[in-house]
Parts: sequence; C-alpha cells; structure tokens
Amino acid sequence: MDKVFILITSILFMSSAHAQGVDSQKFFSQLAAALNDPAQKSQVVEMLNKFGPEHKRNAELAMKNEFKQLESRLPIRIDEYTQLESVYVFSDAIRYNFRLSQEYLDNFDISSFKSNVRGFTRNEVCSNPRMFFMVVLDFRIIHFYYAPDNSIVKEVTITEKDCV
Repeated sequence: MDKVFILITSILFMSSAHAQGVDSQKFFSQLAAALNDPAQKSQVVEMLNKFGPEHKRNAELAMKNEFKQLESRLPIRIDEYTQLESVYVFSDAIRYNFRLSQEYLDNFDISSFKSNVRGFTRNEVCSNPRMFFMVVLDFRIIHFYYAPDNSIVKEVTITEKDCV
C-alpha cells in the first residue's frame, strides 16, 4: 500500500507540475512498476479517474511540451515501410499520423494489416506508462495510417476501456 500511496502522490505532483525540472522519467518508471501489479494498477486507475479537468489540462500541456521536442526530429522512420510524420495533442486526444510506403501497399496483405494493427497498437499504448496515464485521464490515442496518395488506410483509436 505504501508504494501505491507514493505513486498516487507522484501522479498528483506530475499532473500539476508540467514545468521544467520535473523528473518525469522517475515518475513513469514508478507507474510502469505499478502497472505490472494488478492490485496497484486497479488502485491507480481508480485514483486517476477521480482527477478533475485541471489535472487533465496540465497533462495535456506536459504532453504538448514533450511532443515539441519530437517534432524537430520528424519525420521518423519506424521500420522499412512505416514513417511517423506528425503528432498532435488536443484537449481530448493525441493523434499520430503514419505513412505506409507504396512498396508495403503493393506487396503485403493490407487486410491482414488492418485486422492486426489495432491489437498491436493497443498493446503498445497500454504497456507504455506515459500513454496509459493519458488514456486513463480520458485522452484517446489515435493512429492514422496513410497511403502515399494521402488516402487513409486505417484509423485506430485506443481509449481507457481498451487498457483496463
């Protein structure tokens, strides 16, 4: 119970202290440990669900600050067929825009990609302490996958119910 109390105290601190100097690495390491323990995870989710709009706004500002650093490195090649082109933080969502290569679209089973990408995305979001924190604060994590002609190949939305 002491670990959960310390983590909850850290969460309250992080949600209201998005300014410079906050040790977010330590915070998210503690959150990752709690997520691996079902009892602690349940307590953390219950506590996060009680947060008010000011905590969500502070979390949004903190994420915008983190993604500003990422923006300077975009686009980023994820693998030989996928590139992360942009990330946007909104008041209720974080949106990632990915581009699939024409080679991938021409040579691989797109229906298989469409049916499997949701599970992969859910696992990635729900096991990442930063993203888990955001979905429990009622943010949606949205991944758009585009073809080279800008048509949408697949949209995946992950919410709290996907992770808890």
